[in-house]
Amino acid sequence: MGSLAPPPPSFIYGILLSLITYPPLYYIISPLLLSKFATPSLKDKVSKYDNAKLYQFHSMLPSVVHAFAHIVGVATVVILGREGFDQEGERPSVVDFDERTFVPYGLTPLGPTVYMGIFVGYLLADMIASPSLKVLGYEFAFHHLAASAAWTYCATYKTMQPLACFLQFNELSTPLLHLRQLLLFSGFTSKDTSLTVVNLIFFVVFGLIRFVPLPWIVYNWINTDYTAIKNEVGAGGAVALSLFVAAHVGLQGTWFFTMCGKLVVMAKRAFPSTTQHSKEK
Repeated sequence: MGSLAPPPPSFIYGILLSLITYPPLYYIISPLLLSKFATPSLKDKVSKYDNAKLYQFHSMLPSVVHAFAHIVGVATVVILGREGFDQEGERPSVVDFDERTFVPYGLTPLGPTVYMGIFVGYLLADMIASPSLKVLGYEFAFHHLAASAAWTYCATYKTMQPLACFLQFNELSTPLLHLRQLLLFSGFTSKDTSLTVVNLIFFVVFGLIRFVPLPWIVYNWINTDYTAIKNEVGAGGAVALSLFVAAHVGLQGTWFFTMCGKLVVMAKRAFPSTTQHSKEK
């Protein structure tokens, strides 16, 4: 197992960047945007929200900004690899770790370890902003804590960076989630075409970016990644990260199949005559 050392400075910089930017987005910019651009009815509704509802509303902006940061920051790493760092034409090794703060590849000059830190910093800031774990949602609290621990472990032992970047790229579906939430806050219902269209687009993007790759993640983990990480950090670390991967697969699968169930209900409401006709057959 590799010797324990502090996480690289680039990881710490990313955490600090998120911890510094989350409060103004949540406490200043989101309320300002609400006051300047929201409809009178939405302003009135939000003014009557309790702390739980206010958290759910104002946490959308930091979440969207965080999502776009990852989409831009790790897109080329996921699609093209770490150019000049990975072996060209080969799948990046799960134990190759680029800890530089600034790199010569990607859409921004910041390295992937900085974005790993940004991810952890956002999760911590989001938990701090939430009035309680119940308001955050226990499944999300578990996700935040497990991901923060896993990413910090990976940064400390310099492993699993390619997979971490891919999972961060899953944030591609997050802006659509919050667009859906904004429509609901604004009074749209399942009978409105706008909300139905957003629901369907979100379902497709979530399925493609988060659910469809799960078998590939599991296959690679069993066939190559687990052994490579075990050789690098030892059996204990490899087992711990295996538990995280299993939790990730379980959460994403649960969320996807929950959405499938809601989609079926929505389809039955939209086409009641067709559903009844199929039962009669």
